[in-house]
Amino acid sequence: MLKSLQHFEYLVSQPVSMSLPIGYDTSLLCEMNIVPDKFEWKFYPTDEPYNRAANIILSNASYRLIHEFRPNKKKSELLVPVKDELVAGDYQCLAYYGAFVVASVPWRITLARLGQSHPQKSVSVTVQAGNTVSWRCDVPESNPLAYVDYTKDDKYISPPDVGNRVKSMILPHVNVSESGVYKCSTTNTFEKRNLDSTLKLEVTHHAHEKAPFFISQPVSEHTATKGSTLFLECSAVGKPIPKVVWYKKSQSQLPAHRTEVIAGGLLIKNISSRDDGVYVCNHTNSHGSIFHEIMVKYREEPSLDCSINATDINQGENRDLECEVRGTPEPEISWFLNGFSVLNDSRIEAIGNKIYFRPIEKRHAGNLQIFARNIVQTVYSSIRIRVIPLPTSIDEIPTPLHNRPRHKPKKSRVTKRPSRQRAPKMIPPSKPVVSRVKDDTVVVRWNISNNNGLSILFFKVQYKEIPFANQTYTSNKGWNTANTDIAPNINAYEISDLKPDHFYKFRVAVVYSNNDSIMSQMSKKFHLRSIDFDKKNPLPVCLITHVETISHSSIKVYWNYSCPSSILHLCHIKKNWFFQ
Repeated sequence: MLKSLQHFEYLVSQPVSMSLPIGYDTSLLCEMNIVPDKFEWKFYPTDEPYNRAANIILSNASYRLIHEFRPNKKKSELLVPVKDELVAGDYQCLAYYGAFVVASVPWRITLARLGQSHPQKSVSVTVQAGNTVSWRCDVPESNPLAYVDYTKDDKYISPPDVGNRVKSMILPHVNVSESGVYKCSTTNTFEKRNLDSTLKLEVTHHAHEKAPFFISQPVSEHTATKGSTLFLECSAVGKPIPKVVWYKKSQSQLPAHRTEVIAGGLLIKNISSRDDGVYVCNHTNSHGSIFHEIMVKYREEPSLDCSINATDINQGENRDLECEVRGTPEPEISWFLNGFSVLNDSRIEAIGNKIYFRPIEKRHAGNLQIFARNIVQTVYSSIRIRVIPLPTSIDEIPTPLHNRPRHKPKKSRVTKRPSRQRAPKMIPPSKPVVSRVKDDTVVVRWNISNNNGLSILFFKVQYKEIPFANQTYTSNKGWNTANTDIAPNINAYEISDLKPDHFYKFRVAVVYSNNDSIMSQMSKKFHLRSIDFDKKNPLPVCLITHVETISHSSIKVYWNYSCPSSILHLCHIKKNWFFQ
C-alpha cells in the first residue's frame, strides 16, 4: 500500500554540481517531504573526472548501488571522501514508499584542477587620453571556471559592474594618471596563480594620429542563459578617439529597452532566445575602421509539461504518454519507472519525450519519471500510474437469470395480469486491441463492461487478412475463426501462424446463455511487422548535399531525393550533438 495517497512524495533538498580537489570530503543530503520506508543511492561514474559538463545519459549509463549512508527519518546523508578520480560522477538518491520509488535529480561531483598556463606576450602601448582601454590575460583550462584579477602597483582593479564576470580589464576614458604597468593572476577558488603577461600603458595628450586598433583581440564567443545579463567586450583605441557602432546580423536594430552601449562593450539585459546570433562592433575614426564579430549562444534550462500527474490504466491495455519538453541545447531525455530506467523492459518503448506501454502490466504501477538534461540543468516530472487489474473469473461471470433469488408474491384475491419483462440486453465486446508477440503471432485483448444481464458462455476470435494499399484480392477472403472456445473469464487470446509483414483486422464474438451471439467492432488495421522488416524494405533516402550556417542555433540544409518516381511526403532531419 502506498503511503500518502493524497500528497505526492517529492525531494525537498536541491541537488547541485560541485568541483572539489583531491583530499576534500563532502556530504550529499537527500531530504524528502514524507518519511520513506528506506533510502538508496546510485552512483554513475564518468571517465571525464575534470569535466563539469561531461555527458552522462541517465537512462543507459552504468551505475552501482551505494548502501553506506546515514538515514534519519526524512533525510539520507551520503559522505563522499574525494580520494581519487574514481569518485567523479553523478550521485542519485532513491526514496522508497513500498514499491513506489522517487529518484532525485543527481548531484554531480568533478575534480578541481587549474591547467597549465600558455605563454602570453606582454604588451606596451601608448594611447591618447580619453580612450577606453581593454586588456585581457588568457586563463588556462580550469574546473571550476577560472577568473582573472588585474592589479597595478599591487592595487586591485575592480571589474565593471555589468552582471556577469568580465574576463578583460576595462579602463574607461583613461587619463595620464593611469599610466603604469598592469599585471594579472588567475584563480579557480582552490588555486591561485600569477600569469606572466603584463601591460605597459602610457597615456598622453599628444599621441600620434592612428586608426583604431585592439590592444587585445576581443572574445569571439559568449554563452548566456535565459533571463541573465550579458556583457560583450569590444573596445578599440586610436586617435581621434574612435566611435563605435553595434549591430546584430540579420536584425535591423537592437532592442533599445534591453541593450545599452557602455564603455568597453555592449550590455544585453534579460537574455532570451531572440538574442542568439552574431553581433558586430565597428570602431571608426578619420584614419580607418576595425570591426569584430561575437557569437552569442543562448542556453535555457529544460522545462517539462506532462499535462497529467496521475493516471489509471487497465491491465492489458496499451497506453501512450507524452510530455512537452523545452530547453536549449535540446535536452537529453531519460524515462524512469520506480527509480530505474525503462530501457530493459520489453513491454515499454521510450522514444524521446514519448513512452509506449505494450501492454500495461501490474508491475508498471508506481512512479513514472521523465528526466530532461542539458548543460544548464537537469529537471524531472512525475506521473503516478495506477494499474487496474483484470477482473477475476467470479467478477466476470454474471449470475444467470434462473439462479437469481425470487421473492414470493403477496397473496391477493384479485388475479393480476402478469407483466411483460424485457429480454436482457446482450453487450458486445469492446473493440479489440492487438499487440505483436513475434513475427507470426499476436495477442488480441478485449473486455465487456456493464453486463448485468445474460451470463457469457464463451468468446470467439476472428481475423482476416487485409490487402496492401496497392493490391486487390482475386478472391473474396472471409473471416477466419479460431477453433478454441474461450472461457468467459478470459479477455486475451493469442493467434499464431499469421504471415509476417501482412495487414490484419480482428473482431471478437461473445455467445450468451440464450445461445445467441453479438460481435464487437473490428480492430484497427494491424501491421504484423517482422524484426527485419525495415532492412528488407528500405525507405528512399534524402541525401544531404550542403549545409549553410545561418546563426548559432539555425542552419539551412539542401538535399537530393534519390527516387523521383516515388511520392515524397516528408524528409525528417535527425541531428546529434558533438562536443569538443
